[in-house]
Amino acid sequence: MPRKNYTIEFKQIVLDAYEHKGFSLRGIYQKYGVHHTALMDWKKSVTKYGWKGLKRTSSKKKVYTKKVKLAAISDYLAKHYSL
Repeated sequence: MPRKNYTIEFKQIVLDAYEHKGFSLRGIYQKYGVHHTALMDWKKSVTKYGWKGLKRTSSKKKVYTKKVKLAAISDYLAKHYSL
């Protein structure tokens, strides 16, 4: 099932409904269509990083520094490692 892309504003509305308006997890799902695991992930992100933590990022995409990339290329060219 594909992931849904929610705006930060929508996430804030849903979190507000859960935390301040007394909605249950089931109520959140019924009204907004947001699964409880997504809601809990959003809540953890806000707790850890603030509201900017709700900005969507890909957890599968790794970012390597230029130094690491050059070392990998160097090792490959020196035949230390394969692709």
